[in-house]
Amino acid sequence: MPTLAARSAAPAALQPFFNAFPLPTGADEGNGLAPATYGFSNPSSLDATSLRIDHHFSPALSIFGRYNYAPSATSSRGANNAALSVVSTTAMKLQTLTLGTTYTINSRVSDDFRFNWSQSSGGARSAMENFGGAIAPSSSLGFPAGFGQNNGFFGLLISFEGRNDSLEAGRVVANQQNQINITDNLAAQLGTHLLKAGVDFRRLTPNFVPPLYVQSTDFDSVASALTGLTTIGAVQAEVPVNSQFDNYSLFAQDTWRPNSRLSLTYGLRWDYNPTPTGQGSNGLNAAALQGSSNVDTLSLAPQGAPIYRASVNNFAPRAGFAYRMFTTRLGESVVRGGGGVFYDLGNGPAGNAFGLFFPFVAVKLNFGVPFPLGSSDAAPPTITADPPVTSPVTGFTPKLKLPYTYDVSLSFEQALGTNQVLSLSYIGAFGHSLLRTEEFFGPPLPEVFQSAIFFTTNAGYSKYNALQAQFRRRAAKGLDLLAAYTYSHALDNVSSDSSLSVPGRFVDPKSDYGSSDFDIRHTGSVALDYQIPGPRTSKLRKAILSGWSLDPILTARSSPPINVIVTRDLGFGSFDFRPDLAPGVPLYLNDPAAPGGRRINPAALTVSSAQRQGTLPRNFFRGFPLFQADLGIRRRFPISERLAMQVNLDAFNVINHPNFAPEANRLGTVGPDGTLVLAQGFGISSSMLGRGLQQGSFGSGFSSLYQIGGPRSLQLGMKLEF
Repeated sequence: MPTLAARSAAPAALQPFFNAFPLPTGADEGNGLAPATYGFSNPSSLDATSLRIDHHFSPALSIFGRYNYAPSATSSRGANNAALSVVSTTAMKLQTLTLGTTYTINSRVSDDFRFNWSQSSGGARSAMENFGGAIAPSSSLGFPAGFGQNNGFFGLLISFEGRNDSLEAGRVVANQQNQINITDNLAAQLGTHLLKAGVDFRRLTPNFVPPLYVQSTDFDSVASALTGLTTIGAVQAEVPVNSQFDNYSLFAQDTWRPNSRLSLTYGLRWDYNPTPTGQGSNGLNAAALQGSSNVDTLSLAPQGAPIYRASVNNFAPRAGFAYRMFTTRLGESVVRGGGGVFYDLGNGPAGNAFGLFFPFVAVKLNFGVPFPLGSSDAAPPTITADPPVTSPVTGFTPKLKLPYTYDVSLSFEQALGTNQVLSLSYIGAFGHSLLRTEEFFGPPLPEVFQSAIFFTTNAGYSKYNALQAQFRRRAAKGLDLLAAYTYSHALDNVSSDSSLSVPGRFVDPKSDYGSSDFDIRHTGSVALDYQIPGPRTSKLRKAILSGWSLDPILTARSSPPINVIVTRDLGFGSFDFRPDLAPGVPLYLNDPAAPGGRRINPAALTVSSAQRQGTLPRNFFRGFPLFQADLGIRRRFPISERLAMQVNLDAFNVINHPNFAPEANRLGTVGPDGTLVLAQGFGISSSMLGRGLQQGSFGSGFSSLYQIGGPRSLQLGMKLEF
């Protein structure tokens, strides 16, 4: 990756920061940059400990307890365009405690009670190290008095040729969430009816703990950095926030078997999520807006007002059936179907209200000031709930509905003998009133709002249709097999409830309708469990060859979508738009030097001089397909009648087939004059799929050790059975 070509050209005041970049390993490219090529590792760790207790007081009463503790950590060098001398460390810890009782009141009535407490915490930090000839500056450099890397964060960013390189140091975040979940289910058998009713209560109490002080200094080029005059020097003051989210649910259902062939299940569920609440350590409550759902007429509500009015009429009827059609010499034929309404929690955007938003943050912008910032420029601003609103604020339509989905399914299952089953299924899901968060900035917003409003409405909708085929062979003659194939299409106008980086007045929600971010058209897998028959003669051959098992898994899927975007400067901020699609131009270029042998053709895309959404459909391009073969080998060693040792050797991606992450989707940046600066690396995959998933581009963000799509890796395990 590139680094600064020379340290000596920097002014004396900037020298400690320029020294924090690694030394180049190649010649100056003529733009103040030079290549830096170094080898390094990104270590990860995961530990898990569990405890289980079961006790039967009597045939009618039993209890159990489960406790799990799982800390993990990962370190990444040069992540997210940071310099290779910057190491980002993430540490997470999960604890869960579950207690439960099962009580048989009489021969027809029973009750199940469950209690769960969970605590998850996660922290992230960045630090500058002496890597590649870099000299890490003092830990206090860049922070005013009273702040440092333990309670603050410092960032310095230099932009060049459509990308960035940055230095980072300090605490990014240190959050914790506690959950309490209580459920109770009562079941009664009355003739041919099995009646069930239950309650479900859940309380989440997230604790958001950001750095108390943040300084982010940006230079728009290497040349401007050498002058020592910042493009923007942003300073933020932040406070911790505690919030609370509750969920209440009731349900009742009946399973009725009118005859030996037919089974019917029908019921009703009710969900209620009160408006979440939260307060910062400064004693202020989350900001609420009042007015209408039109953002142009919104105003601040008094402190303590609810951020929205929660809906109460969240009734979800559901019904299903199973019918045994007939029995042939092959076996039984069964058809199943069902449908219902399912409500979501709808808490995503509400969580933003208790984070880095007004009135829990204050922002001060310095333009063209010398760096390092002087004491006045670097001083943290005062956090206040009084207007005008100078930091971003979250807002909601006055009465926010819970998102809900209509789910339908129909399947046909045919037995093929006693050990094999073939099934064909249709699954459909149709989302309504999904949460969509758009950004609004500047006129015609009321003058009191001098920063952005992230406004959430129920403008989202989705559709999912899938055809599934599955073949199962139960263990017979040492062979157990499962093969599955899914052909599906997921469409929506928003795939998550996080905010969109597009000003709302420039985008019609209907124009975003297209393939979902997670749309995969074809998915197939085959899994085997084969117990190799041991020899029947010779004790020596039995001792060597008996007890072996093979567990191969083959997985293949088609390409994920890529949403190509261009960052446009609108004069009041930079936002993401889609470009226009040039007709008649090839979408991809064959390139043997590029990962996967191809790249997206930038000539197939153009940018309009008008400030509008482009004609390119959302998620139009596609990445690379996936193919992976895993193999597990097991051997069981009997030690005594009650004691045995099992040894496992697991090989992931055993043939070391390369699977690449989707190509980089950022076409470039467009200035106020309409000129496009092409981003370095656009249209080229920059990593293997496992690492791409770890970075969270379209996946879970787990360590690449626990992701599909990485290079071949081996795992050895041992288990004692007694």
